[in-house]
Amino acid sequence: MVSWLFAPYTGSADIDLFKRLHRCELDFVVVQARREKRDLRLLQIPTSATFERHEVLVPAGPRTRAARDAFSRGAHEAFARLSARPDFMLSHSNEVPSHRVALELKRLYPQLPWVAYFGDVVSRNLYVPLMRDFPLFEEDCETEARTLALADLVICNNEVQRRWFCEQCPDAAARIVTVAHCFESRWYPSPSVPPESPFTFMHLGALYPFKRRAEPLLQAVDLLLEVYPRLIGTFRVVFVGDEVPDDDLVAWRAMRHRNHVEFRPGVPYLESLALMQRAHALVIIDGVFDRTRDGVVESPYLPGKLADYLGAHRPILAVTMEQSPTAEVLRARGEPIATDDPERIAFVMKRHLDGRVSSRHHTATRYRAELAGASMELCFRAAMSGAVAIGELPRLLRRLTQPIEEAIACT
Repeated sequence: MVSWLFAPYTGSADIDLFKRLHRCELDFVVVQARREKRDLRLLQIPTSATFERHEVLVPAGPRTRAARDAFSRGAHEAFARLSARPDFMLSHSNEVPSHRVALELKRLYPQLPWVAYFGDVVSRNLYVPLMRDFPLFEEDCETEARTLALADLVICNNEVQRRWFCEQCPDAAARIVTVAHCFESRWYPSPSVPPESPFTFMHLGALYPFKRRAEPLLQAVDLLLEVYPRLIGTFRVVFVGDEVPDDDLVAWRAMRHRNHVEFRPGVPYLESLALMQRAHALVIIDGVFDRTRDGVVESPYLPGKLADYLGAHRPILAVTMEQSPTAEVLRARGEPIATDDPERIAFVMKRHLDGRVSSRHHTATRYRAELAGASMELCFRAAMSGAVAIGELPRLLRRLTQPIEEAIACT
């Protein structure tokens, strides 16, 4: 497996891939980049899969040529040291250089079945046009196109992403499947602890300088308390994470009721799962783009954090696009959706505070790690079996999920 990101590092994409694979009855040899912020407890968790990890020392992050070349050399060296040819190859992005290394290996070993998992779209990344500088983006777009064309099987994490890839590479449509993000129920405290007091809206994870900012929520707090002054002191909004955009801090200082908002340092991943259960409602801010401002009709993003929220069995306040995978998850739960309009956010917050949000928590069974692991293993075994099995994969995946869908429909 070639993946720049993987456990025991604790970024969202590292954890996502680990959660997907740890219940597979397979042995993985992993080539990954050496980084900081590791949590070795993740490697002590009992797993069905085994992971023999090879960390490659890279001189910088993935957006430099030197780091990419070092990662490629390390991957080729690790492959050459294998005592036997692997049954299949898995590459994972983020980060995209992982797929580029897999392309090189596929050229050398064309009979080796190759499964490529994309955490996000690449060439149609909605954030890139907003960035001043994003080195090697053209190379990443080329890697994406070649991967879609040449991988034996491509895995996405939501149906919008899959549809966008099929539009981009129609010839690959029969080889592109979806396996959603997941949560591992065994990693949460049991029994769960009661929520904190007062009523707590909690956002966990990094905020971004654009399209994933706290400011609309901060404005909603002031607006809500202006309209309903009796709510003063009855709730708080807590942001847990090490990265807060400067503009959000400016907006917070300008609030009339900023004592209702707290910014706390980030916590390790396993601790974050326990912290989620201390909230009354969990907040997700998911890349809110606009048809008029940005020319964007729908979002292709399904945050991995959302799956962890589902596992915490708490109501969710989602600031997202009306047309997005996140919105579809909320609709299935029977929960209201907020855009980045502060008035709408304030309205949804008031519904949570009044106890008028009924969450269909049982729909979360779609995102359990047991199902994701079985689905991923089914994908790998289909790739090992060849084109006929890959063609049958959508039907087999539906059969795997059918009992769960029927149980949800009956509840």
